Amino acid sequence: MPHVPPKPLLGPANTVTTCQFCHASIKTAVKYTTTARTHMAAALCGLLCCLCCVPYGSDSAKNTDHYCPNCERYLGTYVK
Repeated sequence: MPHVPPKPLLGPANTVTTCQFCHASIKTAVKYTTTARTHMAAALCGLLCCLCCVPYGSDSAKNTDHYCPNCERYLGTYVK
């Protein structure tokens, strides 16, 4: 059975880890992506206070995708 390296523990912000692909010691690059939860928060904000655009401008309502800045490979997602 081949050895599979463990998935790095990823959080809501940049994380210091070792890339599982290029094996470099890195601080991850992050991109924030909207999800169904972001859309639901926007609908709720729109119903309560007519500010439906707030969740789209806030990274706290989005998932965090982590990438290696060295080899640019996808490392994982922190789901909020």
